[in-house]
Amino acid sequence: MAPVTLDMPRQEAWILMVGLQTAAAHPLIAGGPMGACMEKIGRQLQEIICDDPEVYIVAESGWNRSFDVGQGHSTAD
Repeated sequence: MAPVTLDMPRQEAWILMVGLQTAAAHPLIAGGPMGACMEKIGRQLQEIICDDPEVYIVAESGWNRSFDVGQGHSTAD
């Protein structure tokens, strides 16, 4: 298949990347071929949209489950 080109605002690409991070973390998807595919696509988006080192660090933390906030906790804790 030929590659595709997407034309979207950076903010929408960020939202798509975060959606892939969230979906790839689902227990029924994580560790399987679908989760790996989602991570591959999301990381490609990350390389394109994160042109600032600080933004890249924030995006990278989305792939690391140790940064997840536990159920019943807020980020204000």
